Amino acid sequence: MKKQQGVAMIIFVIIAPILMTTFFIGLQGARALQNKSRIEDAVDMANMAVISQKSTEKQAAKALADEYMRTYMTGENNSIKVNVEKLGCYDSAACRKDSANGKSIYIESKLSAVSTHDYWFKNPFSDESSYDVAAASTSRKFQGKPADVYFIADMSGSMTIPFKAKRNGKSKFEVLAGVIKRVTADLEIYNSRHTYKHRVALTGYNYFTYHRATNGTIYEARQYNQNNINIRYVVDNMLKVKPLGRQSSGSYGYFYDMLLTSEFKTFNDQIALFRPYRYGVTASDQGIMRAAQIAERAVDLNDNQVFIILSDGEDTYPLVTRDLVQAGMCSKIKKLFNNKKSFHGEDITVTFAVIGIDYNVKSFPAMSTCVGPDNVYHASSGEDVYKNIINLISEESGRLVTN
Repeated sequence: MKKQQGVAMIIFVIIAPILMTTFFIGLQGARALQNKSRIEDAVDMANMAVISQKSTEKQAAKALADEYMRTYMTGENNSIKVNVEKLGCYDSAACRKDSANGKSIYIESKLSAVSTHDYWFKNPFSDESSYDVAAASTSRKFQGKPADVYFIADMSGSMTIPFKAKRNGKSKFEVLAGVIKRVTADLEIYNSRHTYKHRVALTGYNYFTYHRATNGTIYEARQYNQNNINIRYVVDNMLKVKPLGRQSSGSYGYFYDMLLTSEFKTFNDQIALFRPYRYGVTASDQGIMRAAQIAERAVDLNDNQVFIILSDGEDTYPLVTRDLVQAGMCSKIKKLFNNKKSFHGEDITVTFAVIGIDYNVKSFPAMSTCVGPDNVYHASSGEDVYKNIINLISEESGRLVTN
C-alpha cells in the first residue's frame, strides 16, 4: 500500500505542473478570445456611430471612435490604437466600381483598432508580457431618397480668392462650382435609374440676389434696405417676391437664380459662367429668403428638402442677420413644409445646414442659431465641401458591410 501511495505521489508531482500550466493557458486563452470578441463588437459599434455622424471631419470621426473604443474596452490595463478613414465615392475604388455598374453611391467609413493587453500569468513559452487583439470594420451610408437641394451661395468679394491652403489655386467660387458639378454627377447616377429624381437649385447673394427674366435680362433684387429696415415686416413678408429692381449691368458680379431642375448639364454650364463681385459684401439673409421663395413656389416636391448655405465669412451686417434670425426668418422656412406633402403623399423632411468655406461658422452665432449647432460644418478644401454636401443628402444612418 505504501508503495502504491508513493507511486501516486510521484505521478501527481509529475502531472500537477502540467495540469496547472494547462489550466493557466486555458484561462488566458479564454480571456484573449473574450477580448477578441469585445473588440470586434466595439469596432462595429464605433463604425456605425462614425458613419452616422453628421460631421465629415477626420478629427471629429477619430475622437468619436476613440470614445466608443475606450467605453467598450474598459476595465483592462490596456492601450488602444484606432484608425479611421472616411471616404466619399470618388475616393473609394469600390464605390466607383459599384456606381459604374448602376448601383447607388455611398460614403464609406473604414475603422480598425488594435488593443494591447497584459498577460495575467507569465507565458512559459515566451518572454512577451502582453498580447494584441485587432478588428476592422467597414460601414456605408447610401444616397437617400430623392431630394430637392437648394444651394445658397456666397458671391461676395472674398469668394474670388483661393483657399488658404492653396494660395495660388482656383478661386473659392471656381472650386465650389466644380464641387457642385461633382455632386450633380453623383445625383445623376441615381436619376438615371429612377422615375423620381433629385433636383437642384441655386441662388447666389452678395448684398443682392439676381433674377433672370424670360427675355434674358438680369435684374437685381433685395429683401430689405440696410438703411431702412423693419425686421418684423421683413420676416412677415419674406415669402413675397419683391418687385424686380433695376437692370443689372454686371458691374456687381454675374450670377442669377437657377430654379429647381434635374437637367444638371444646363445647370452646371450656367454656373460655370457665374462670377462673384470682387468688392461685394456678404448678406446671407438675402440668399436665405430668396431660397425660401424659390422653395415656396416649387411643385412636385421631393420627400427631402435640403437647404445648404455656403459662405466664406461673416455677414457684413451681422446685427441685421441676428435680428432677422431672432424674429423667425429661419424657423419660418422650416415651417414652410408643415402642411405640404411630397409628390407621392409623404411627409416632407427639411434639412437646413451651413458650410463654412475656409472659415469657422461658430464665430458667427446668428448662423449657428439659424440652422442649429449640429448642422454647422467647416470646409478647408473643395473636397471637404463635397463630402459635407454628400453627407447632407445621404441616409440618416449607415449600415455595416458584411463580406
